[in-house]
Amino acid sequence: MRLHEVLSGTDKFKLFFVELFTIISAGVLYIKYENGIDRLILGFFLTILFFLVLLFRINYEYTIEESQHHIHEDVDKMLKTYGLAIVITTAGYFLPVPVHFLLSMTALVCAFLPLQYGLSLTLMMAISIGINVQSTNFELVFLVFSCLVGAMFSKMAIQRRYFFYVAMMLMAVSSCSAMILSYAVNGQLETRGLAYGFVEGIANAVMILAVIPFCVEKEQEQTIIFSSYAEAMEEDFPLSLFMQSISEERYERNLIVAKSCRKCAQILQLNSDLCCCAGFYYDLCNNDEEDPVEYASILARQNFLPMDVVHILSQYNGLNRDIDTKEGALVDLIHESMYELWNKHADEKNSFEKEVVIHTMFNDLSRSGRYDHSGLSMNEFLILRENLIREVTSE
Repeated sequence: MRLHEVLSGTDKFKLFFVELFTIISAGVLYIKYENGIDRLILGFFLTILFFLVLLFRINYEYTIEESQHHIHEDVDKMLKTYGLAIVITTAGYFLPVPVHFLLSMTALVCAFLPLQYGLSLTLMMAISIGINVQSTNFELVFLVFSCLVGAMFSKMAIQRRYFFYVAMMLMAVSSCSAMILSYAVNGQLETRGLAYGFVEGIANAVMILAVIPFCVEKEQEQTIIFSSYAEAMEEDFPLSLFMQSISEERYERNLIVAKSCRKCAQILQLNSDLCCCAGFYYDLCNNDEEDPVEYASILARQNFLPMDVVHILSQYNGLNRDIDTKEGALVDLIHESMYELWNKHADEKNSFEKEVVIHTMFNDLSRSGRYDHSGLSMNEFLILRENLIREVTSE
């Protein structure tokens, strides 16, 4: 699976604007502080380099590791929270008394994004701002420190019962660090530095209390929800309708596979809902595309199937990757055995012959080595085989 296939056109525009916000912020601050053009150029190339690395990380997480997070939701949050953060942080430098909002904004970004993305983005923001705002190294150290502290408070900041306490803690940290910066720059702690520290602390506290509750409410309204196993199995679910349109016979057979997967999973005390749903959609991987497994995985993601179902589909027959769960092994064994029975022994009515087919198929699949990393024990393998035999011979 390639990144451009996982990302929608809207996702690509959103990532582009995340980068564009950083560049625009640097340009605005460059104009205000009139630092050398070499700083602007340095910041520009560092920003480009950073976003290339960011794309590499996104590609690794969502196409290789198959993260449980939904890529469309994460990219959307990235644009909204980071965009809001960099606008507010940049605007802080245009106030009558310049205020560093990076501490509270880092708490915001890291609260709604996975920490590695939130902290990486805000540190890049700090570097970009630091290059274009001041010539002193103290400013950059202060901004990086603000990012680190904000990230540490981020998860507490979105819990309603901790809003006020986090705001007070950030106000204290912001005030103290701003005073330390003033002392480092001026060589002494002046009254103006003390006042500046208090102003900055109060401003960050107000920002936490004002912005984060609003963002939490909006996030709860707009979060992309993965389908439940039950929803994915409904007749009018989009991907279910798609399977019906391919072939009514295959659709009915997949319902039978799903039913068998559920029963056998219950006996082995595995996740029966997962096995049922994955068993139903497993045959999506049997298609005429150049890479049938990748095609089915992308289709499953686009239709918001539960990510653990997508994970099992991506391991279809062990072709592209090893089957690494017991549920995946169970679904593969039952699907392959049932379709072998239907495709090559469709007219077979004799129970003994059906039993032979299942025995032979299980033995062949076991020898293939595709379940070596699944964790399925020999005892579970035998129990699964006997129960499947009992089911098909009772028809």
